[in-house]
Amino acid sequence: MPVCLNGGSLSDLGNNWAGSDSMAKDIETAMAGFIPRPPDDKPDERRKFFMGLANGIINYLQSHQAAITVTVQATGVAQTVSVNIDKC
Repeated sequence: MPVCLNGGSLSDLGNNWAGSDSMAKDIETAMAGFIPRPPDDKPDERRKFFMGLANGIINYLQSHQAAITVTVQATGVAQTVSVNIDKC
């Protein structure tokens, strides 16, 4: 099965990320270590923001694939893989 990027979806909200493997879930987890949640936190609204952010990043990467190049170089039995991302 191919590996794909998952930004997250509204259906993830009802199950509190259970079973979700999404970029939005990982962004929420990472952000929790930097910014404490306010007392009036609204998890669904916060998670919608993270889903929008994650899906925007994935869409941008998909539409700019030409900026990402992967080179595989075989040297004997070992292989070297390098990834180059062209930055504007």
